[in-house]
Amino acid sequence: MTTRILILASLAALFANLVISQNSGTAANPSAPHEPGPFENAWMAEPHSPHLSSIAPEIRTQRNSYFDSLIGEPKPLTPQSAVRVGMIQGSSLESSPEIPAVQNPKVVLARFESSIPILTASQRAIYTEVTLTVADILDSNSSITIRPGDIVTLAVPGGSVIKDDGSVLSFLTQPRKLYIGPGRTFLLALSYHPDGNFYIMTKAWDVSSGIAKPNYGSHPRTESITGLTVAQLSSKLRADLKAR
Repeated sequence: MTTRILILASLAALFANLVISQNSGTAANPSAPHEPGPFENAWMAEPHSPHLSSIAPEIRTQRNSYFDSLIGEPKPLTPQSAVRVGMIQGSSLESSPEIPAVQNPKVVLARFESSIPILTASQRAIYTEVTLTVADILDSNSSITIRPGDIVTLAVPGGSVIKDDGSVLSFLTQPRKLYIGPGRTFLLALSYHPDGNFYIMTKAWDVSSGIAKPNYGSHPRTESITGLTVAQLSSKLRADLKAR
């Protein structure tokens, strides 16, 4: 038995995310308000049929290719192999910017509306498409045009699907105490991927209560957003990000 370790490069600007493997068209899961529990990603372990949203085949191929490359196993997933793969989310680096510097950045306030687990065509990976409703845009990056009220797709590694034969694949769904969840509103630092027309999350704060709470391991000495009201953080980030 061997162990395979992959660094999730697109998130490595802030997180030490590892995938560890021991080898031998319609919205699904519409969200009701979800109260944070001991494990905030519990919703990802709930299996659903791998419905595909009604997007162009080229877009689906691009998204599948991205996640096959990022987190895909060497062979098609089985119920046994899928559960042997886990993600470790490390603490943020103290020297890293509070808002990560990434390609095609976008910083938004958005509500998690629904999610769809996707089994790639190769069946080597599962990712989940999260539907977000944008409430506000806080950065000044004019190259990516979105407006309050727009619906955008956030893609996150992992999810649980029920195959046609009834078997369940649950991939990268190990319990995480800090994560995004349905029915809640977040401050999100995102990176836009034009090939596939989706966003990747690089950092998040839960602002559902009106006060920002980090969804990652923070360093108190460098953290300035946690504890701010939505109005305070909006004003701060608009000023800070305009100066970049």
